[in-house]
Amino acid sequence: MSCDATADPSEEFKATRNWAFSHTGQHPSHRGYRETVTRFWRMTPTNGECL
Repeated sequence: MSCDATADPSEEFKATRNWAFSHTGQHPSHRGYRETVTRFWRMTPTNGECL
């Protein structure tokens, strides 16, 4: 995780996983990766008010 290389953002896990496999193949000592996840929320109050 000390490498500055990054995969392109993707909604598909396979694309990111394949990037990591390829990167490790080119740099065998690079074996740890960090995943950053963005989760979107939509809130709809049931009584017209936010708590």
